[in-house]
Amino acid sequence: IWKLTPEKGGLRARTMKRYLTLETLPMRPKWRKLIDTVNFVAEKTSSSRASNKLLRQKKHFEQNLIRLRLLHPFNHP
Repeated sequence: IWKLTPEKGGLRARTMKRYLTLETLPMRPKWRKLIDTVNFVAEKTSSSRASNKLLRQKKHFEQNLIRLRLLHPFNHP
């Protein structure tokens, strides 16, 4: 989902780091990529409690995007 670049003997998702704080959030964030990442992590996590919490947070996030008119209510799963 995210482009990886070699850094300090490992791989890093540099683009993803920009999404972690409001100060570094891109001017035109790729919301779909962010939502896809949450779905991927929720699917791969071994804890159903953590997965459920993550999916609840994603739903709240999507509702805020819809309210702000950054996401169309019928164009997401």
